[in-house]
Amino acid sequence: MNWYRFIIISFNLMIIYTLLVLFLFIIIFSVTIYNKNKYIYYKKKNKWIILLTTAVNNDNNRKQIYLNAIQQWLNKTSFYIFIVESSNYTFSEIQNERLYVYTFNFKNKLPSSSQYEANSILNILENIKYNPIYQQCSHILKVTGRYYLPNVEKILNKIEPDKDLYLQIHRKDTWQNSEYVGIRKELLPLLCENIKTEGLFEEKLYNFSLDKTLIHFGPFDNKIKRGGDNQLIQRL
Repeated sequence: MNWYRFIIISFNLMIIYTLLVLFLFIIIFSVTIYNKNKYIYYKKKNKWIILLTTAVNNDNNRKQIYLNAIQQWLNKTSFYIFIVESSNYTFSEIQNERLYVYTFNFKNKLPSSSQYEANSILNILENIKYNPIYQQCSHILKVTGRYYLPNVEKILNKIEPDKDLYLQIHRKDTWQNSEYVGIRKELLPLLCENIKTEGLFEEKLYNFSLDKTLIHFGPFDNKIKRGGDNQLIQRL
């Protein structure tokens, strides 16, 4: 009888020990997988640069709007700021090691502001293709030069990584607002090639996005009116 009890107790202890070992293994395995996923997430984290599109065109009011926005990008974020300026203005008022200005002047008249912006972007991408900061980035946030997006760095640091497009919430029918566009670096020239000769940026962007991975982010508080129709979008 004592032997029988001894066997039962030993068997129960063995089961308990086995369960404890299994439980510890599950915990260790779960922690390992969690840390691995954190590492993978960190490794895939987007590396952003900012691309601002400007056209001063001898307009002092517009120039001041641009200068205010550029200064905010430099003071309130740690991003590298690339500017493409299409009326030969150099923004010499601002000197900063994180600021790169590419300036030129269009020789021919283009159909609309969409073509001016698309061709401006293609020009600067060709100019900076060997720039080490550009080569190291994974994504570009293209922003119309008059706007600064409050707290955008914190948002981009937390946003889901490795998407093709990061778009505004303003989207309907065949239209996608483009005051700012986050995009995988290698896709930006493809987008602009579709726009450089015809069409509206917003319609072309919508069509371009249909077969891409994307998320919407924002909106951002805004007090700056648009350049063309003078409309104020209070939540960009």
